[in-house]
Amino acid sequence: GLLDWGHGKATRSWQAKGLQVENMPGLKGTITFAQEQVLKKEVRLRRRLVPLEQNMLVLPLPKTVKDPVGRDIAEIPKVLKTVQESFGDVYGLNRVTAATFAR
Repeated sequence: GLLDWGHGKATRSWQAKGLQVENMPGLKGTITFAQEQVLKKEVRLRRRLVPLEQNMLVLPLPKTVKDPVGRDIAEIPKVLKTVQESFGDVYGLNRVTAATFAR
């Protein structure tokens, strides 16, 4: 399924218009059901999917803390340092993305 977190009606591209959508009560989101046969045909839709398993770019959820906003704010300097240092790697994702946007 394809998950859409947020409020209101699920956002879908025209390629996914015919797929079944279900609300997820209490979870503030929707799930769109797509069979593998549909995804195999719809190359443009398949390219936009992000694998949630075995994907080094999808990090596990952090441990639950009493003040998650405070934790996020406290981590800002560390995150900014990491991003800044990542531009030193010629093949790093941030540098490649910046170069792509600059074109």
